Amino acid sequence: MFLKRLSLIAGLLAVFAVCFYWMNQSYDPLARYPYADEVDREVLLKYLDQEDINYLISQQIRPEEIMPFIEQENFEITNTRWYALAMKTQEDDAAYIINFINEYKSRLDYSTLETMLTHYSYNDLIRYFESSDDYDEDSQLVSDPSYAYLVLQDHQTVFNYEPSSLTLLQHVPVVSTSGQSKGFYLCENAVDALRRLLSDATEINGEEGGGLRVAQAYTSFESQVALYEEAQEIYEDAVSWYDDVPGESEFQLGYTVRFELDDGWEENIEKARDGERFDYSEAETALTDLQRQQISWLRENAYRYGFVIRYEEGKELLTGKAWQPFTLRYVGEENARAMHDGDLCMEEMTFSEG
Repeated sequence: MFLKRLSLIAGLLAVFAVCFYWMNQSYDPLARYPYADEVDREVLLKYLDQEDINYLISQQIRPEEIMPFIEQENFEITNTRWYALAMKTQEDDAAYIINFINEYKSRLDYSTLETMLTHYSYNDLIRYFESSDDYDEDSQLVSDPSYAYLVLQDHQTVFNYEPSSLTLLQHVPVVSTSGQSKGFYLCENAVDALRRLLSDATEINGEEGGGLRVAQAYTSFESQVALYEEAQEIYEDAVSWYDDVPGESEFQLGYTVRFELDDGWEENIEKARDGERFDYSEAETALTDLQRQQISWLRENAYRYGFVIRYEEGKELLTGKAWQPFTLRYVGEENARAMHDGDLCMEEMTFSEG
Protein backbone atom coordinates (compact mmCIF):
# COMPACT_ATOMS: atom_id res chain seq x y z
CA MET A 1 0.00 0.00 0.00
CA PHE A 2 2.77 2.36 0.90
CA LEU A 3 4.56 1.74 -2.40
CA LYS A 4 1.35 2.38 -4.35
CA ARG A 5 0.87 5.72 -2.60
CA LEU A 6 4.47 6.64 -3.22
CA SER A 7 4.10 5.77 -6.91
CA LEU A 8 0.94 7.89 -7.11
CA ILE A 9 2.65 10.88 -5.52
CA ALA A 10 5.63 10.49 -7.83
CA GLY A 11 3.32 10.34 -10.83
CA LEU A 12 1.48 13.48 -9.75
CA LEU A 13 4.76 15.31 -9.24
CA ALA A 14 5.89 14.26 -12.70
CA VAL A 15 2.66 15.51 -14.26
CA PHE A 16 2.98 18.79 -12.34
CA ALA A 17 6.58 19.20 -13.49
CA VAL A 18 5.64 18.64 -17.12
CA CYS A 19 2.71 21.06 -16.88
CA PHE A 20 4.86 23.66 -15.16
CA TYR A 21 7.52 23.29 -17.86
CA TRP A 22 5.04 23.83 -20.69
CA MET A 23 3.33 26.69 -18.88
CA ASN A 24 6.70 28.32 -18.38
CA GLN A 25 7.55 27.84 -22.05
CA SER A 26 4.29 29.49 -23.14
CA TYR A 27 4.32 32.26 -20.49
CA ASP A 28 4.10 35.74 -21.99
CA PRO A 29 6.00 38.32 -19.90
CA LEU A 30 4.15 41.09 -21.75
CA ALA A 31 0.68 39.65 -21.17
CA ARG A 32 -0.18 42.65 -18.98
CA TYR A 33 1.23 45.15 -21.51
CA PRO A 34 -1.55 45.88 -24.04
CA TYR A 35 0.11 48.63 -26.07
CA ALA A 36 2.74 46.97 -28.27
CA ASP A 37 2.27 45.28 -31.65
CA GLU A 38 4.13 42.09 -32.54
CA VAL A 39 7.20 43.90 -33.86
CA ASP A 40 7.49 46.06 -30.74
CA ARG A 41 6.95 43.03 -28.51
CA GLU A 42 9.87 41.21 -30.09
CA VAL A 43 12.16 44.18 -29.53
CA LEU A 44 10.98 44.66 -25.95
CA LEU A 45 11.54 40.99 -25.11
CA LYS A 46 14.98 41.11 -26.71
CA TYR A 47 16.29 44.09 -24.74
CA LEU A 48 14.38 43.99 -21.43
CA ASP A 49 14.73 41.57 -18.55
CA GLN A 50 11.85 40.71 -16.24
CA GLU A 51 12.65 43.54 -13.83
CA ASP A 52 12.64 46.02 -16.72
CA ILE A 53 9.35 44.62 -18.01
CA ASN A 54 7.77 44.96 -14.58
CA TYR A 55 8.87 48.61 -14.53
CA LEU A 56 7.55 49.14 -18.07
CA ILE A 57 4.15 47.80 -17.05
CA SER A 58 3.91 49.49 -13.66
CA GLN A 59 4.77 52.89 -15.15
CA GLN A 60 2.56 52.30 -18.22
CA ILE A 61 5.34 53.44 -20.53
CA ARG A 62 4.00 53.43 -24.07
CA PRO A 63 5.88 52.14 -27.15
CA GLU A 64 6.27 55.61 -28.64
CA GLU A 65 8.17 56.64 -25.51
CA ILE A 66 10.57 53.71 -25.32
CA MET A 67 11.07 52.40 -28.86
CA PRO A 68 13.27 55.28 -30.15
CA PHE A 69 15.78 54.57 -27.37
CA ILE A 70 15.62 50.91 -26.33
CA GLU A 71 18.24 49.65 -28.80
CA GLN A 72 20.76 52.35 -27.92
CA GLU A 73 23.81 51.68 -25.79
CA ASN A 74 23.53 53.00 -22.20
CA PHE A 75 19.72 53.00 -22.32
CA GLU A 76 18.24 52.97 -18.81
CA ILE A 77 14.55 52.15 -18.59
CA THR A 78 14.05 54.31 -15.49
CA ASN A 79 15.05 57.34 -17.59
CA THR A 80 12.68 56.53 -20.46
CA ARG A 81 10.25 59.37 -19.84
CA TRP A 82 13.15 61.82 -19.46
CA TYR A 83 14.50 60.72 -22.85
CA ALA A 84 11.08 60.98 -24.48
CA LEU A 85 10.32 64.43 -23.09
CA ALA A 86 13.74 65.71 -24.09
CA MET A 87 13.32 64.37 -27.64
CA LYS A 88 9.82 65.83 -27.91
CA THR A 89 10.99 69.26 -26.75
CA GLN A 90 14.32 69.49 -28.56
CA GLU A 91 14.85 66.79 -31.17
CA ASP A 92 18.32 65.31 -31.48
CA ASP A 93 20.08 61.99 -31.94
CA ALA A 94 18.68 59.36 -29.57
CA ALA A 95 22.12 58.26 -28.38
CA TYR A 96 23.07 61.88 -27.66
CA ILE A 97 19.90 62.44 -25.61
CA ILE A 98 20.48 59.24 -23.64
CA ASN A 99 24.01 60.27 -22.74
CA PHE A 100 22.89 63.81 -21.87
CA ILE A 101 20.12 62.65 -19.52
CA ASN A 102 22.22 59.90 -17.94
CA GLU A 103 25.03 62.37 -17.24
CA TYR A 104 23.08 65.42 -16.06
CA LYS A 105 19.78 64.09 -14.71
CA SER A 106 20.88 64.87 -11.15
CA ARG A 107 21.28 68.54 -12.14
CA LEU A 108 17.83 68.72 -13.75
CA ASP A 109 14.22 68.56 -12.59
CA TYR A 110 11.66 66.60 -14.61
CA SER A 111 8.94 69.14 -13.84
CA THR A 112 10.94 71.92 -15.54
CA LEU A 113 12.80 69.88 -18.16
CA GLU A 114 10.47 70.85 -21.01
CA THR A 115 10.68 74.55 -20.14
CA MET A 116 14.45 74.35 -19.75
CA LEU A 117 14.93 72.71 -23.15
CA THR A 118 12.63 75.28 -24.76
CA HIS A 119 15.08 78.05 -23.89
CA TYR A 120 18.49 76.37 -23.74
CA SER A 121 20.19 74.00 -26.18
CA TYR A 122 21.76 70.77 -24.96
CA ASN A 123 25.15 72.34 -25.63
CA ASP A 124 24.22 75.43 -23.58
CA LEU A 125 23.23 73.25 -20.64
CA ILE A 126 26.38 71.15 -20.86
CA ARG A 127 28.51 74.30 -20.92
CA TYR A 128 26.64 75.64 -17.90
CA PHE A 129 26.95 72.42 -15.91
CA GLU A 130 30.66 72.16 -16.70
CA SER A 131 31.57 75.83 -16.15
CA SER A 132 29.05 77.26 -13.67
CA ASP A 133 31.74 77.68 -11.03
CA ASP A 134 33.67 80.18 -13.15
CA TYR A 135 31.88 83.21 -11.68
CA ASP A 136 29.38 81.97 -9.11
CA GLU A 137 29.66 78.48 -7.66
CA ASP A 138 26.22 78.90 -6.06
CA SER A 139 24.42 79.86 -9.28
CA GLN A 140 21.02 78.33 -10.04
CA LEU A 141 19.86 78.18 -13.65
CA VAL A 142 16.45 79.77 -14.30
CA SER A 143 14.23 77.35 -16.22
CA ASP A 144 12.20 80.09 -17.98
CA PRO A 145 14.40 83.11 -18.70
CA SER A 146 11.77 84.57 -21.05
CA TYR A 147 9.42 85.52 -18.20
CA ALA A 148 8.91 89.26 -18.64
CA TYR A 149 8.95 90.03 -14.91
CA LEU A 150 11.86 87.82 -13.95
CA VAL A 151 13.89 89.16 -11.04
CA LEU A 152 17.41 87.78 -10.92
CA GLN A 153 18.40 87.41 -7.29
CA ASP A 154 19.79 84.80 -4.89
CA HIS A 155 22.35 83.56 -7.44
CA GLN A 156 19.80 82.97 -10.21
CA THR A 157 21.38 82.88 -13.66
CA VAL A 158 20.18 82.71 -17.26
CA PHE A 159 23.70 81.71 -18.39
CA ASN A 160 24.05 82.57 -22.10
CA TYR A 161 20.32 82.94 -22.87
CA GLU A 162 19.42 85.40 -25.63
CA PRO A 163 15.81 86.67 -25.97
CA SER A 164 14.15 85.74 -29.26
CA SER A 165 12.41 89.09 -29.81
CA LEU A 166 15.37 91.46 -29.61
CA THR A 167 14.82 94.54 -31.77
CA LEU A 168 17.33 97.20 -32.76
CA LEU A 169 16.72 100.59 -31.16
CA GLN A 170 16.30 103.08 -33.97
CA HIS A 171 15.33 106.75 -34.07
CA VAL A 172 16.20 107.28 -30.40
CA PRO A 173 19.20 109.16 -28.96
CA VAL A 174 22.04 106.79 -28.06
CA VAL A 175 25.68 107.18 -27.14
CA SER A 176 28.11 106.60 -29.98
CA THR A 177 29.45 103.05 -30.26
CA SER A 178 32.59 101.70 -31.83
CA GLY A 179 34.41 98.46 -32.51
CA GLN A 180 32.25 95.35 -32.83
CA SER A 181 29.10 96.98 -31.45
CA LYS A 182 26.04 96.58 -33.64
CA GLY A 183 23.86 99.03 -31.74
CA PHE A 184 21.43 98.70 -28.85
CA TYR A 185 18.64 96.13 -28.58
CA LEU A 186 15.58 95.55 -26.39
CA CYS A 187 12.73 93.05 -26.53
CA GLU A 188 10.19 94.13 -29.10
CA ASN A 189 7.40 95.23 -26.75
CA ALA A 190 9.77 97.54 -24.86
CA VAL A 191 11.13 99.29 -27.95
CA ASP A 192 8.05 101.31 -28.92
CA ALA A 193 7.46 102.26 -25.27
CA LEU A 194 11.02 103.60 -25.03
CA ARG A 195 10.58 105.60 -28.23
CA ARG A 196 7.47 107.25 -26.82
CA LEU A 197 9.17 107.96 -23.50
CA LEU A 198 12.15 109.63 -25.14
CA SER A 199 9.95 111.55 -27.54
CA ASP A 200 7.93 113.04 -24.68
CA ALA A 201 11.06 113.60 -22.56
CA THR A 202 11.87 116.45 -24.94
CA GLU A 203 9.76 118.60 -22.62
CA ILE A 204 12.55 118.44 -20.02
CA ASN A 205 14.72 120.95 -21.88
CA GLY A 206 13.50 121.09 -25.47
CA GLU A 207 16.26 118.80 -26.75
CA GLU A 208 15.79 115.38 -28.31
CA GLY A 209 15.05 112.91 -25.52
CA GLY A 210 15.46 115.66 -22.96
CA GLY A 211 19.20 115.03 -23.16
CA LEU A 212 18.76 111.35 -22.22
CA ARG A 213 20.85 109.00 -24.33
CA VAL A 214 20.80 105.21 -24.21
CA ALA A 215 24.14 103.91 -22.94
CA GLN A 216 23.23 100.26 -22.27
CA ALA A 217 20.38 97.95 -23.26
CA TYR A 218 20.40 94.19 -23.91
CA THR A 219 23.79 92.89 -22.80
CA SER A 220 24.95 89.41 -23.75
CA PHE A 221 26.68 87.01 -21.38
CA GLU A 222 29.96 87.56 -23.22
CA SER A 223 29.68 91.36 -23.06
CA GLN A 224 28.85 91.22 -19.36
CA VAL A 225 32.13 89.42 -18.70
CA ALA A 226 34.11 92.55 -19.61
CA LEU A 227 31.70 94.88 -17.76
CA TYR A 228 31.86 92.79 -14.61
CA GLU A 229 35.63 92.55 -14.62
CA GLU A 230 35.82 96.33 -15.05
CA ALA A 231 33.38 96.81 -12.16
CA GLN A 232 35.47 94.49 -10.00
CA GLU A 233 38.46 96.77 -10.47
CA ILE A 234 36.43 99.78 -9.33
CA TYR A 235 34.35 98.32 -6.49
CA GLU A 236 36.39 95.25 -5.47
CA ASP A 237 34.59 93.24 -2.73
CA ALA A 238 31.53 95.52 -2.92
CA VAL A 239 31.01 94.89 -6.63
CA SER A 240 27.66 93.11 -6.15
CA TRP A 241 26.08 96.42 -5.06
CA TYR A 242 26.85 97.91 -8.47
CA ASP A 243 27.02 95.19 -11.11
CA ASP A 244 26.36 91.49 -11.69
CA VAL A 245 28.35 88.43 -12.63
CA PRO A 246 27.79 87.25 -16.22
CA GLY A 247 24.45 85.50 -16.55
CA GLU A 248 22.95 87.24 -13.51
CA SER A 249 22.47 90.70 -15.02
CA GLU A 250 18.90 91.74 -15.82
CA PHE A 251 20.24 93.62 -18.84
CA GLN A 252 20.56 90.17 -20.44
CA LEU A 253 16.77 89.70 -20.27
CA GLY A 254 16.18 92.44 -22.84
CA TYR A 255 13.84 94.65 -20.78
CA THR A 256 16.37 96.90 -19.02
CA VAL A 257 17.88 100.12 -20.35
CA ARG A 258 20.36 102.58 -18.87
CA PHE A 259 20.84 106.20 -19.85
CA GLU A 260 24.21 107.90 -19.92
CA LEU A 261 25.78 109.29 -16.74
CA ASP A 262 29.02 111.14 -16.18
CA ASP A 263 32.13 109.03 -15.57
CA GLY A 264 32.39 110.44 -12.05
CA TRP A 265 29.11 108.85 -10.98
CA GLU A 266 30.74 105.49 -10.16
CA GLU A 267 33.23 107.12 -7.81
CA ASN A 268 30.60 109.24 -6.08
CA ILE A 269 28.11 106.40 -5.71
CA GLU A 270 30.84 104.20 -4.22
CA LYS A 271 31.49 106.83 -1.56
CA ALA A 272 27.79 106.79 -0.69
CA ARG A 273 27.94 103.28 0.78
CA ASP A 274 28.70 102.60 4.43
CA GLY A 275 28.14 98.88 4.91
CA GLU A 276 24.48 98.40 3.99
CA ARG A 277 23.62 102.07 4.43
CA PHE A 278 23.78 104.70 1.71
CA ASP A 279 24.12 108.48 1.80
CA TYR A 280 23.85 109.91 -1.69
CA SER A 281 24.25 113.57 -0.74
CA GLU A 282 27.71 113.88 -2.31
CA ALA A 283 26.64 112.04 -5.44
CA GLU A 284 23.55 114.25 -5.79
CA THR A 285 25.63 117.39 -5.31
CA ALA A 286 27.80 116.30 -8.23
CA LEU A 287 24.78 115.99 -10.54
CA THR A 288 24.17 118.75 -13.06
CA ASP A 289 20.93 120.71 -13.05
CA LEU A 290 19.87 118.88 -16.20
CA GLN A 291 20.50 115.49 -14.60
CA ARG A 292 18.39 116.44 -11.61
CA GLN A 293 15.59 117.46 -13.96
CA GLN A 294 15.93 114.19 -15.86
CA ILE A 295 15.79 112.12 -12.67
CA SER A 296 12.73 114.04 -11.49
CA TRP A 297 10.98 113.62 -14.84
CA LEU A 298 11.69 109.87 -14.95
CA ARG A 299 10.37 109.38 -11.42
CA GLU A 300 7.18 111.24 -12.28
CA ASN A 301 6.58 109.91 -15.78
CA ALA A 302 8.43 106.69 -16.64
CA TYR A 303 5.51 104.55 -15.42
CA ARG A 304 3.22 106.12 -18.03
CA TYR A 305 5.22 104.26 -20.67
CA GLY A 306 5.53 100.99 -18.74
CA PHE A 307 8.95 101.64 -17.20
CA VAL A 308 10.11 101.79 -13.59
CA ILE A 309 13.39 102.84 -12.05
CA ARG A 310 14.83 99.40 -11.46
CA TYR A 311 17.16 100.23 -8.56
CA GLU A 312 15.55 103.09 -6.69
CA GLU A 313 16.89 105.08 -3.78
CA GLY A 314 15.74 103.64 -0.44
CA LYS A 315 15.23 100.11 -1.82
CA GLU A 316 18.84 98.95 -1.62
CA LEU A 317 18.31 96.15 0.91
CA LEU A 318 15.53 94.72 -1.26
CA THR A 319 17.15 95.06 -4.66
CA GLY A 320 20.68 94.37 -3.47
CA LYS A 321 21.85 97.31 -5.56
CA ALA A 322 22.90 100.90 -4.96
CA TRP A 323 20.68 103.64 -6.41
CA GLN A 324 20.76 103.72 -10.22
CA PRO A 325 18.46 106.61 -11.20
CA PHE A 326 18.99 106.15 -14.93
CA THR A 327 18.43 102.38 -15.09
CA LEU A 328 14.86 101.54 -16.16
CA ARG A 329 13.06 98.20 -16.45
CA TYR A 330 10.06 97.66 -18.71
CA VAL A 331 7.15 95.94 -16.91
CA GLY A 332 4.14 97.21 -18.88
CA GLU A 333 1.93 100.18 -18.10
CA GLU A 334 -0.45 98.48 -15.66
CA ASN A 335 2.33 97.05 -13.52
CA ALA A 336 4.42 100.21 -13.74
CA ARG A 337 1.51 102.33 -12.53
CA ALA A 338 0.89 100.00 -9.58
CA MET A 339 4.57 100.11 -8.65
CA HIS A 340 4.71 103.90 -8.97
CA ASP A 341 1.55 104.48 -6.94
CA GLY A 342 2.55 101.95 -4.27
CA ASP A 343 6.23 102.93 -4.14
CA LEU A 344 7.18 99.34 -4.88
CA CYS A 345 10.30 97.82 -6.38
CA MET A 346 10.15 94.61 -8.41
CA GLU A 347 11.06 92.50 -5.38
CA GLU A 348 7.88 93.73 -3.65
CA MET A 349 5.54 93.50 -6.62
CA THR A 350 2.98 90.84 -7.52
CA PHE A 351 2.87 91.11 -11.28
CA SER A 352 -0.13 91.02 -13.56
CA GLU A 353 0.13 89.59 -17.07
CA GLY A 354 -2.28 92.24 -18.33
